[in-house]
Order: sequence, then structure tokens, then C-alpha cells
Amino acid sequence: MDSMIEVVEEMHRHYALGEASNSERRNVTIGDSGLAIMGGGLSYKGLFGAKTYTNAGGRQQYHVTLYDAASGRLLAFLHANWLGALRTGATTGVAVRHLANADAGVLGVIGTGYQAQTQIMAVARTRNLREIKVFSRSPEPRVAFAQRMSEVLGQKVVAASSNREAVVGSDIVVCLTTTKDPVLKGSWLKEGALLVSAGPVSLDAQEVDETSIKRASRIFVDSLEQAPYEAGELVAAVDKGIITWDRVAELSQVIAGQVQGRSNPGENIYVKHFGIGVADIAASKLAYDAAREKGRGLEVDM
Repeated sequence: MDSMIEVVEEMHRHYALGEASNSERRNVTIGDSGLAIMGGGLSYKGLFGAKTYTNAGGRQQYHVTLYDAASGRLLAFLHANWLGALRTGATTGVAVRHLANADAGVLGVIGTGYQAQTQIMAVARTRNLREIKVFSRSPEPRVAFAQRMSEVLGQKVVAASSNREAVVGSDIVVCLTTTKDPVLKGSWLKEGALLVSAGPVSLDAQEVDETSIKRASRIFVDSLEQAPYEAGELVAAVDKGIITWDRVAELSQVIAGQVQGRSNPGENIYVKHFGIGVADIAASKLAYDAAREKGRGLEVDM
């Protein structure tokens, strides 16, 4: 996770400087099954690539192909389910590093699915957490997740009895659910909280309520190009006149020092990240380099 956070942060810095490019998500559906395609290029690394993933029968399968930019040669084909979870968590970690208060010590998480574990892992690497609370609708999976993460982190993770309990008093709040209705009320947030929403990427889904947006002094996304198509909470807020798009900036701009991040400890900040293909390419390059160094993987003559 430490390496992934550094790689994702590096990518965002180059992205803001025009030294990385992103290819937006495109979707194809056949019946109840879907295929998504996204990708990007890293000019500072001399490579580009594409990520594809399918959603069929309740299962998702992720794959990435990497290419050398100069020769066009295929470098690697990677299975990327866990890799995607790592880069999603790392993006939250980068947001926390740059936008959370330095003394933030309480983390509240809503959602205990497959990707929630890397969210907690990343935040724990960027802030000294003294309390971690998690909530999801089903009690048994919630308790099991808290126990598993306690073992992973080596510190106690508490299963909250309600979403409100997970949020109240938390310096950092992360939502990673599949719901289309808000799971969080902005009135629960403490002053100075950083709220990160990394859940649904469809316009009919709103993971947090209008008050959460109203209370945010600053709003950031990982792609301004994708936001009007994938950030349901922000699109709804714009449609209702709560905010305008010129109030929204990219996380990469903060990292590159192009726009201001947090200006005072008491302001609330909202981050919506939905996953950009160029981050997957940076993550895959990290995995590719590690595999080559360790002699892992299968060499194929194409």
C-alpha cells in the first residue's frame, strides 16, 4: 500500500502537469452483463494501457494490458481485481494525505465490501488513527469485517451499530457502498471533517445527501471530464443550484500545487472519486516492475 500510494500520488502530479492522459470509461451492455473500457498514458514512464472489466452473473473480472509507447509492444497482461482495489484505496489515501487535518485520528467507514479493506489500509498509512469505526447494513458481515481488519492492521476496528455512529465524531469519513440512496447525512459530520465518497458511478446514485455537499467548503474529484457523467451527488447538486461546476477542482491540482487544498482546520471538504483509467495504468506499471524484479509471471512470445 505504501508503494501504491506513492505511485498514485506521482501519477496525479504528472496528470495535472499534462504529462499523463486519461481515457474515460466507456460501457457496453448485453442483457444483464456489461463491459467497461478505460485507460490512459504515462508520458513520464513512456507507456500506455487499457483496463477492461466485465460485470456478469454478479461477478466482476478486471484486466489490464500495458504497452511500450515508443515501440507499441505489448509489455504485460494483468489480472487486476486486487490491483484495482489497491489503487482505489490509495486514491483515498492520497486525498487524506493532502486534505485531512494533520491530527485527524478517527476514521468512520460506511461499507464493508471487497474494496473497503484497502480504504482503511490506505488511511491508516497516511494518518495516525486512534479509532476506526465501520458500518454496513448486515450485522454478521459487519462484525466479521471489523475482526478481519483488526487482524490486518494490528489495532482494534469497531463494528458500529448504525451509520450515524460511524460518522459522528469522525475526522475522516469514507463511503464505499453500492446504494443509490444516501447512506450519510451531512448534519452528522463534525466541523473540519474530510468526507470521501468512492461508491457508485452512475447518475441515479447519490451516496451522500445534499447537506453533505452544502457543508463542503471545497469539493474535489479525480476527473472533471468524468464527473458530469459519473458523480451523481454533484450532478444533482448542480441541477438544483446548490453548487456550480466552477466550485469543483481536481485532486491532481491540489497535489501539483495549482489550487489550494485545506485552508483552515474547521472547514469541511468533500472528495468524490470514481476511478480513472490512468490511475490503473500507473498501478499496473508498479505491479509489472515488481513482477519482473521478482521473476513472477509467465513470459509469452506474441
